[in-house]
This record gives sequence, structure tokens and C-alpha cells, in this order.
Amino acid sequence: MDKLNHLLKIYSNGHVIEYLTKVRHTLRPFIGDKRYSKLDSAIRHRTSRFTIVLENVGNPGNISAITRSCDAMGIHNIHLIENRSFLQDFTASQALTNDNVNSRAINSLTRQQHYIDQQQQQQIQDNNSSSDSPLYKGGYAVSMGSEKWVNVVKHTNVSSCVDHLKEKGYSIWTSDLTERAFQFDKLVFQSNNYNQLPNQFKSIFNSINNNDANLSESIYNKYLIESNSINSNSNSSNDDYIVREQEKIALVFGNEVVGVSNELKEKSDQTFFLPMSGMVQSFNVSVSVAMTLAYLKAQGALNGNLSEFEKNLIFTKWHIDSLGDSDLILKRYNIDPDQVQDYLKLIN
Repeated sequence: MDKLNHLLKIYSNGHVIEYLTKVRHTLRPFIGDKRYSKLDSAIRHRTSRFTIVLENVGNPGNISAITRSCDAMGIHNIHLIENRSFLQDFTASQALTNDNVNSRAINSLTRQQHYIDQQQQQQIQDNNSSSDSPLYKGGYAVSMGSEKWVNVVKHTNVSSCVDHLKEKGYSIWTSDLTERAFQFDKLVFQSNNYNQLPNQFKSIFNSINNNDANLSESIYNKYLIESNSINSNSNSSNDDYIVREQEKIALVFGNEVVGVSNELKEKSDQTFFLPMSGMVQSFNVSVSVAMTLAYLKAQGALNGNLSEFEKNLIFTKWHIDSLGDSDLILKRYNIDPDQVQDYLKLIN
């Protein structure tokens, strides 16, 4: 039965790809060569290995800046957790007993509750945000329209987001400054092939006088971090650690004032932090995301890895989003725009 389901899925995907290819061929003459070349390059560099999760980030300007960074670095999916009760639970009395939170923080939380109220009133029909959503109002100039090219998935609570990501094979990495957190710039995101280790480890293998693959693999594994063991180590080590290439990672960033909720921390597989040398204790959340992605990009960890099926879905959506009158064009060539949109709902 599993084999039959697999064959049916392959056949179904093949049918969808054929249909979407027809849609793109229909729209292609109406898209300029320069724009098409840009779309083609962007889709080849899109990755699903990493995704960004924002929990109760309340400032639309921050969300827009993060969206722009994700688009620029090839991240296609952003997950938003919008749980108003999380901010409600953080009451003024709790804030007053916390040395790290003052009256300005309380005012900020109140404003963020208002933003989330606006966002929850917006009905997202296909899980994709648009510039007309309250999510981007006030921040559209910051995003520069990048929300059209990034898939935004909304969740109303932590559990639904984590379950969704786990089902897709992601491990949950939370940004949080704790004793057991790993310093992000000590992590090396490389292939699981030990012959592709970074230069700082080459000397290990150069010292081996034979070609014993098992010995080489065992040395590689000495420096390997697995999802279920990373937090058992201390961040006091000066060693770098290697993360296997096939590991899919959801990087979580929390609310501007109170950070990541305890519920999400408890559901996380790993914890990391960005090192700082000054007097401040944290970066702006949009800066944190940009720095994290820039570090991954510098390591070559954000290479395009979408399947042909995913590329076809997203590439077709981009064709449609590039044209204000795509529905009229499709109808002219006897293609049902509603059927196209039904297919595009497979993007996740």
C-alpha cells in the first residue's frame, strides 16, 4: 500500500508539474526578460533547509525587515506564531517585579497586543501574506515588497507551529541567552561527507597515514553535533562543532520585549545565542535574524535545495505575482485561474 501511495504521489506531482509548466509558458511572453532572469536565479537559490519562526514579534517594521532579509538570503518560508494570550499573561505586576523590564516595556507590550489584534482580524485565505495585510502595514517600505516572494505561514499557538515543523522534519533551535545555549558562530554547517570538512579540521586528516575510512569517519563524528545531544554540551568550549547538512532547522526568535515563551523553549531541541562584546544584552530581533542568516550564507549553508515539485509551484506563483492582470491572460488562453490557485495551495 505504501508503494502504491508513493507511485500515485509521483503520478499526481507529475500531472501538477505539467499543468503548471503550461501556465508559465502562457504567462512568459508578458514578463520582461530582466524580470524573468531574476525570478529564475532566485528560485534556483531558494532553500528549505532553514526556516525562520517568529513568536509574537509585534512590530510590523521588524517583521517586514526580517521578510526582506529572508528573501535576500534565499529563505522561502517564515512561520509566525501570533498568540495574544502570551502577551496578556505577561501582566504589569509581573513586569514590575522583573529588573529587566520597565514601564517602557509594558507600554511596548500594550502596543504589540494591538498589532496582534489587527493581525488576527485579517483573514488569510491561502496562508500567504500580502502587502494589504495589517502584518505589513507600517512596514511595507522596509520590506520593499519582498513579502510577495516569501511564503508566510501563520499559527495561533506554539503547539500547532511545532507540530507542523516536526512533521516536515525540522528540529527546533531557539535563540535564547542561557547557560546551556551554543554560541552560533562556533557551529559549522557542513556536509555529512567527512571529506568536505572545513579547513580548520583538515590537519586532523592530514595526520592520518592511511586511508582507513572508518577511522576518518570516527574522527568526523567526534566533532559532530546531533539534534538530541547539542544541549548536553557547555558553551564554555572553544571547539567548533559540525552540523550535518541534511538536518533541517527551524530558527526561532521571540518577542521584542520578553523573548521566546517558556512553552516554546521547552519544546525546543537546541538553544543558541549570538555573541556580543558591548554593554547591551541583546540585538534588535530583525538584526539578529539578519546576522544569523548572513553567517549561514558565508558558510555556504543556504544553497538552493528545493525539489522540482516545489520549484514549479513557487515559480508559477511568482509568474502570477509579477503580473497584475494574470487572471485575464489565463482566461484568454482557456486556463481557469481558480484551478491554478488550487494547485498553488500546495505550497507550504
